[in-house]
Amino acid sequence: MISSRGRFLKIYRFLQLLNCYLSGGGGLESAGAKPDLTGVVCGLRMTVTSVKISLASMGVCAGLGAFGEAELEADVISLGASPSTISYSPGDQGPGDQGSPTLVSLTPLGGTFGQYNDSVVHGKGFANQGGFAWANVAQGQRIDKNIVFTGSLIIAPTSFGERLFAFKQGSHYGWIKENLGGSGVDITFISGAYNDGTDLNNDFIIAGTLSGGGGGGGVALPEPGTTGLMGLAALAAGATAIRRRRAATATVSVDSAS
Repeated sequence: MISSRGRFLKIYRFLQLLNCYLSGGGGLESAGAKPDLTGVVCGLRMTVTSVKISLASMGVCAGLGAFGEAELEADVISLGASPSTISYSPGDQGPGDQGSPTLVSLTPLGGTFGQYNDSVVHGKGFANQGGFAWANVAQGQRIDKNIVFTGSLIIAPTSFGERLFAFKQGSHYGWIKENLGGSGVDITFISGAYNDGTDLNNDFIIAGTLSGGGGGGGVALPEPGTTGLMGLAALAAGATAIRRRRAATATVSVDSAS
């Protein structure tokens, strides 16, 4: 596989050769009279110079092999829950009864949290389990390093309606929305999302939305310089003009011969 440095050195060498042709080092026509390409040649010379300067500014001519800067951006990904319903389970409610939370797996995050749904001991709270930490948040609230998370979150057994909860798990921030149902009623998962970044100091996600960002995670994508793109586009336009000029000259020659 050719490295980035190798690819762009090849581009630079190609531009050098093209510049040589346009300067008179080699003909663009194989034989016969050459059409008047003065305007096109001048334009291409300027384009070649522009692209060479652009490539040099990006470090290709210096042998750095970089085409713009590769940036890492975190993505926001929707979550699914299994099971999506946490059944009401009152237990015996006796003294010291701790009960057991329902284990809920979030995909594609891969983590599993525990949540209760009983009437006395735990209410509808989250257990300190699976490396999750929780916080109450409102729609549109920014979830980031400034949120105060807690390992277990107490929720009253009489809580009802739709609620948003922020979580931090490993190197990720996220949120889930549930319908708590009310006293003695099942809890239903509605939706959720998480930020797949790896930088808890800079990553964030907006509660109740698929918006967020940050500086860690994702895939490194090269960002080509604007000048380089403009130069390559102009080069393509110049080549198109040459082909059209050649076609027009060939037509004139045929007409003259007849």
